[in-house]
Amino acid sequence: MSRRGFIVSLVLILLISTWTPMADEVLHDLPVLQQSVSDDVNGAEDYTIVYQLDIPDDSEYNNQPIPYSVDSSSSIDFDFDRVAYYLELEKPNEDRTWVFVSFPSLTTRADKLGVPTFSSGTVYNQLLTDVEVQSNHENLSSLGVIDTGVIEFWGTNYGTSNSLGVPNGDDSSYDFADAQWNSDSAGYGSMQIHDYESGQTLFAYNAWGSSNTDEVGIGSNPDLDENPDWTFASNAAEYNLKRLTVFGTAQSTYDAVKLA
Repeated sequence: MSRRGFIVSLVLILLISTWTPMADEVLHDLPVLQQSVSDDVNGAEDYTIVYQLDIPDDSEYNNQPIPYSVDSSSSIDFDFDRVAYYLELEKPNEDRTWVFVSFPSLTTRADKLGVPTFSSGTVYNQLLTDVEVQSNHENLSSLGVIDTGVIEFWGTNYGTSNSLGVPNGDDSSYDFADAQWNSDSAGYGSMQIHDYESGQTLFAYNAWGSSNTDEVGIGSNPDLDENPDWTFASNAAEYNLKRLTVFGTAQSTYDAVKLA
């Protein structure tokens, strides 16, 4: 046997001798991408699932635990620089719609990437650049990479005042330029990302913090008599599929994907 063959054999023996049922269990516990993400999203294989949530019709996450079907936030052992949110919606007898929104992470803590409940202390309310948007929604025009994003994540009530000074914001409706209201107490809940240049909501998940019926949407609400960001739409029960998945990835990996 050659020296190289001897070394390879020795390594295999060491691996087999140290393998335990616990190691096999750990491998099975690792979250894997569901087929829909892989089929829909270009570059999805370079992301790691942090959270996955099957959105209920009515939730009160400011008072109850969030029933994530996947929660690997405590197992993320790499430095991530980007976060992505992937929302899938489907009504009975209609096609599934989805949107994938990725941008530079606003935190280095994986446990701060999920639903921003009041108790978590997570609040993100700012403009975003380097936002990548992929979607199959027929009315969503903000695809590709944009530098005109807005994030509105908080676990409180909110109002229509454009206190952040977002370009094109409307003080008279709930849109992409809203502000927290009574930020010292738990309330309605907002988990929204928008493009202020086109005036479009990319995705919204609202009303998960209180006793109101949950609200979800991809793109802006097409009903001109209602709010563009789906506030007060109370529409979650209309969908038989409403799933939110949160991902993280390293910037070096993302750059390699974009250059490929």
